[in-house]
Amino acid sequence: MSFYLVSFGKPRFLGVVDIDRNLQKGTYIVVESARGLELALNLGGVSPDKVERYREKFSNVSQDESPQLKGSEPLFQDLIYVREAEALDLSESTLQREEEEKVLLDAREILKGHKLPMKLVEAEYLLDRKKLFFFFTSEQRVDFRAFVKDLARKFKTRIELRQIGVRDEAKVVKGLGPCGRPCCCGYWLNTFEPICIRMVKEQNLSLNPAKTSGICGRLMCCIAYERETYSKLWERLPNPGSKIKGPDATYVISGVDITSDCVKIIEPGKGEILVPVDKFEAFRECVERGEVWSDFQVKPLIEIEPIEEEPEFSWDDNFEIEVTTGEVAQLENQDIERKKVSEEMQDKENKTKNSVAETLQDSDETTKEGKREGRRKRSKRKNKNKTNAAKREGSQKKEIKDNKKKRTKPQREQG
Repeated sequence: MSFYLVSFGKPRFLGVVDIDRNLQKGTYIVVESARGLELALNLGGVSPDKVERYREKFSNVSQDESPQLKGSEPLFQDLIYVREAEALDLSESTLQREEEEKVLLDAREILKGHKLPMKLVEAEYLLDRKKLFFFFTSEQRVDFRAFVKDLARKFKTRIELRQIGVRDEAKVVKGLGPCGRPCCCGYWLNTFEPICIRMVKEQNLSLNPAKTSGICGRLMCCIAYERETYSKLWERLPNPGSKIKGPDATYVISGVDITSDCVKIIEPGKGEILVPVDKFEAFRECVERGEVWSDFQVKPLIEIEPIEEEPEFSWDDNFEIEVTTGEVAQLENQDIERKKVSEEMQDKENKTKNSVAETLQDSDETTKEGKREGRRKRSKRKNKNKTNAAKREGSQKKEIKDNKKKRTKPQREQG
């Protein structure tokens, strides 16, 4: 007899199958569970001892620690093997997943008419479509008998509603966690362990709920993964935030460093220091006496690895290099060619500089000549304007004199 661990249903129930044949890991099989005929994923073979450990583990889990689906099904089930999944079973399962999205939307429309304080999370068909499950969340008990009747009338099958918690909602719906990976509860985690704020403080994590909460709104499950390691380390230490008062200064315990098995202590004026856990009592006594503790490690901002210096080259007078006559001639020719190229480059650079200087000089002379020509033209215009003005003034005076002569004496007297 061989035991195989399988997972089935959207809530990812666990079960064991006992059969006499070999099953390939990662394949789908058809099983009969407490809910009915279902499609299950084979997770691999397990030993009888491991099966007993699974049973013991899930039997000891209380509803307060894991308020998984509140129904009659156990958390860990013994399943009946029916057959290996065929292509028709897989296509039927895919079709059901597509229909469940539309079923959930229609059920939410029906729920609006009943005005019940509940939230429909997910819908699930069994493989033979003899039963349709609806998972919902609610903060109180709900009388949904009239709602179930309307659902049965709409979908023409047996309806079961299961109330789940907010953590189970994240497990059923699935999604991505703050780390960017699939949520543990929707990927591999089978049970929920109680998590408290003390675990956050022990690990010196931020108390900001936005950083410590998952998509369910509760403390993230991964906070409990290192709980045992931190708990053992804190057994010999006071609580984080505790103060050690000395005659001259007060030290504050800020956290622990698991990698070095040290406690982090903030020393006034020097920053954070690391004190080994086994020397913490000696450190406290030293501080309380007012003495200077010298056996500590200052936490560096950036760890810099030492650079090995290369040995200096020492010239040895006996060091000789054998060079042939042909190689010497070749080296001399290369030097001559390099000199020629450098001289040609220098000549080109000098010619370019001279041409630029001549161009600038010509432009300066042209500019100066233009300025002088402009001054001459302006002076000519001024002189011409003065001459014209003098001519006009002389003609006006002459005209006035002529008018006076033409006037007769009676006219002058009358005027």
